[in-house]
Amino acid sequence: MAKYTSDESQTLRKLNASFKTLVFQLSKNEVELSDKVKELRDFAHVIAHDLHSPLATAYSYQLLIQEKLKNGTFDKSSDLEYVDIVAKKLLSSMALIDEMLHYAENGGKVSLDKEFSIHDVISLALSNLSEHIQKTKAIISIHIDHFMLKGSSSLLASAITNLLTNSLKYTKKGVSPVVEMTAGINDKNIPYLLINDNGIGIPNDKLNTIFDEFVRLDQSKNEKGSGIGLTTVKRILQAHNAEIVVSSDINKGTSFTISFDTLESNDI
Repeated sequence: MAKYTSDESQTLRKLNASFKTLVFQLSKNEVELSDKVKELRDFAHVIAHDLHSPLATAYSYQLLIQEKLKNGTFDKSSDLEYVDIVAKKLLSSMALIDEMLHYAENGGKVSLDKEFSIHDVISLALSNLSEHIQKTKAIISIHIDHFMLKGSSSLLASAITNLLTNSLKYTKKGVSPVVEMTAGINDKNIPYLLINDNGIGIPNDKLNTIFDEFVRLDQSKNEKGSGIGLTTVKRILQAHNAEIVVSSDINKGTSFTISFDTLESNDI
């Protein structure tokens, strides 16, 4: 076994400590890089998900307009509304892209300078899902008391769109989706939005984890999706000083309650 002088031993100990520190820092950087990659992947997934429905609707109406123009049946008095629908869908998609990019560039922070109505947010969310609602023959019941919010209406609509998508997706066989949306001010003077459905429900052992990454609401269904939607929903809501809680009964339905607080800014 090699023998070292006191100075050499001290130098070796310092080198060993430095090496351990370097290994620890490299491991930490690797974890942080992995987290950033996952965040980027999640972000891209949400954008693609939220843009699919309005763009698909715009495309279907564009095809209808094109067909009417080809066969000479386009009627300006009645068919111009289709052109308006295409324009509105494209404008809302561009607005969402702008808001998403701004949200990403600012590290998940949302400016609370802009003010808008809860009606605007819900209308945009329902518009995003109009085609899906028709396909599923869903019944949407809306009870809204007016109140104002601050932040990004596009991002909040995106969050609500994701919640509604789950209500339309995870349904009982042979039963049309029924979704009740209620918004108002509670007895603590806090604005809230309640989304209640008649779906298959969420098992109790998953209620505390559904906002975690890659947790699927229903593993038994062969549904597309990575399970990241609710994670992003929670992040968007937190950026708006909003809290979301969930309650559910198997084969009865699920309720999401969002409590808003727009008094001061908040970061994810």
